[in-house]
Amino acid sequence: MLSLKTRINNSSNIIFRFMTKETELVQKGWIKQSTHDEPRLSDVIEMYEEMGMDVHLEPFDPEEEQGCTECLRMSPERYKTIYTRPLA
Repeated sequence: MLSLKTRINNSSNIIFRFMTKETELVQKGWIKQSTHDEPRLSDVIEMYEEMGMDVHLEPFDPEEEQGCTECLRMSPERYKTIYTRPLA
């Protein structure tokens, strides 16, 4: 999903640009790791937490993915994309 961000340049013109959710998260220090469904999803979350990482999940969005996503597109609601960052 795209969200609208605005920025005002020196001549006071409003510039619109679209950012993906992934771009927003990366700007906040999150690193995209992988996309899984259960039962592997819980295992991977537990692994990152044991490594001392903060874990954030996002619903899988096939429109934001690069590469082949045909299998995941059949039931995208099952999948979550994992983002991590070091605990603050």
